[in-house]
Amino acid sequence: MELKVYECRVCKEQFVIACLSQLQAKLKNHKCPNQVGNINKKRERSKQLEQDRIALYIHDIVVNGIEKHNFDRIIKQGIIVNA
Repeated sequence: MELKVYECRVCKEQFVIACLSQLQAKLKNHKCPNQVGNINKKRERSKQLEQDRIALYIHDIVVNGIEKHNFDRIIKQGIIVNA
C-alpha cells in the first residue's frame, strides 16, 4: 500500500493518507487554526473598535474642557465680551 502526504493549504498541516475517502474523513475532522482564528480576529477587531471609541470619547471630553478653560480665560482677560 502506498501512502501519500497531503498538506493543508491554509495551515500547512500534513496528513498521511492511503486513499481519497481517508483524506475526506481527515479533512472533515480537521480544525484549521486559521479558520478558528478568524473568530478570534473578529472579536479582537470588535474589542479594538470599542477601545478606539472610548479613547475618542475621552479625547473629545479633554479637548472640550481645555477649549472651555481657554475661552473662559480670554473672557476674564476682557479680550472677548460674553454676550
